[in-house]
Amino acid sequence: LTPKLAEALIVQRQDIGGFKTREELKAVRGLGPKTFTQCAGFLRIYSGKEQLDATSIHPESYSVAKKLQQRFGQRLEKLKEVLDEQELGVGRATLQDIVAQLRGAADDERAARPAPTL
Repeated sequence: LTPKLAEALIVQRQDIGGFKTREELKAVRGLGPKTFTQCAGFLRIYSGKEQLDATSIHPESYSVAKKLQQRFGQRLEKLKEVLDEQELGVGRATLQDIVAQLRGAADDERAARPAPTL
């Protein structure tokens, strides 16, 4: 994100009282489809309508995540088998990330970095 776009996100968030879904980010002026695709997994919406918006799972993979949850439970507690990424239509790395996020075992890479100076 450019500084100008980051500022636009902050202003929009303040104007509407917070985003409820990642989809609402698309209404921010200057945030086009390509930029949304690139940044959606890095922007979290906590206490929103869509639980997956609070994870690093990209919206393009929500259908896979929801299939896994339906089959193996919300936190994939019933998952005991090796998953077939081709059957699910995602790559191995994406599938591993989805499983880690749903199980709550994924590390947030930002936590290991120093906090930004604002």
